[in-house]
Amino acid sequence: MKYLDLAIRIAKGGEENRNYLIGCVALREDGAIVTSPNILTKKPEHSAHAEYRIVKHKSGIGATLWVARMHRDGQWANAKPCIKCQTLIRNKRVKKVYYTISPNTYGCWNVADEA
Repeated sequence: MKYLDLAIRIAKGGEENRNYLIGCVALREDGAIVTSPNILTKKPEHSAHAEYRIVKHKSGIGATLWVARMHRDGQWANAKPCIKCQTLIRNKRVKKVYYTISPNTYGCWNVADEA
């Protein structure tokens, strides 16, 4: 739960995307913790979901992720990774992804079980 709380803090420090904020935390196999908020740019092709950025550039193979989406009012929202992010997560052999679903509810995708 502490990493999900950290993902929420990262989301709060990120850039607004309509009515919500997103943050991601990864625990790498070497024990290092890396973080990323959503990044929005004027050029959509340079924008990226927090989990995509962290898996593509920072987490390495075998990491565990925590992804949080929050409305501006602080309520949790569904942060299950999109299809594009899921594909990258599988390809990078992430073990598990914990994500917010609704206020005080989270889910777990055990990616390693799919292999």
